[in-house]
Amino acid sequence: MQKLTEPQIAKAVLELLQTMRIKTRPLVQRVALNRRATPAIASSVRTVKADAARRLFKVDCSGINWAVLDTGIDQEHPAFGGRVRATYDFTDYRRIVTPSNDKPAIRKANLQRLKDARGDSPLPEDTGDKLKQIARAILEHRPVPWDLVDPIARINTPVDPFTPHGTHVAGIIGAQKYASKVDSANGMCPSIGLYDFRVLKSEGISEGDRLDTEFAIMSALQFIRYLNGKADRLAISGVNMSLQIPYDVSATPVASAQCVRRPNG
Repeated sequence: MQKLTEPQIAKAVLELLQTMRIKTRPLVQRVALNRRATPAIASSVRTVKADAARRLFKVDCSGINWAVLDTGIDQEHPAFGGRVRATYDFTDYRRIVTPSNDKPAIRKANLQRLKDARGDSPLPEDTGDKLKQIARAILEHRPVPWDLVDPIARINTPVDPFTPHGTHVAGIIGAQKYASKVDSANGMCPSIGLYDFRVLKSEGISEGDRLDTEFAIMSALQFIRYLNGKADRLAISGVNMSLQIPYDVSATPVASAQCVRRPNG
């Protein structure tokens, strides 16, 4: 075996140390601007090219109506300019269509509950009779008489929404910029008509008397199908539901509900 000299040994040790050296991480990984964060108002419209659709393609949504199933829309808000076509409250819908309304005592109690929930918006004077007719139709296995449900669920006098969420959602869809001390901006379709369907009313309700359920949502969708079916054109072209339902491995009933009447059915 050849005997190594001291320089050769030193060189071999240095090479070994080179392979064993632990590389330290740099203290600075990246340099980036600390940019200012601001609410996304008009920028969100540009992001989805809604402004281009209006400006370049002359898209006019004034002949289109969109339904918002939520907590309610403030129809007197200046951003909507009277474009809320109608407001319906479906949070108490089960009191309207229960077959138990065939019994006078229950019908009287439900009528009072409906009046209390409606606030300053009065019910039709013949609401009691309508509740009885609806109950009889259900007991006789006939279709729900939507023409009787319509005047009971409809709110003709402006009533404040249950929470601001529905107004916020409607603003994203169809707000129109207006003179104000605070920032305002156009929504996606600032000329579109809106239908207010109130299906959520969580605040001020005890857990045992909760009414914001899938039943209310599905009923509102079926009612929209009725409105579209009786018109010579689509009264409501689409529906927005910015809401959540606990996940189930099976398809939820809302997922399969239909609100647009097809030509053959």
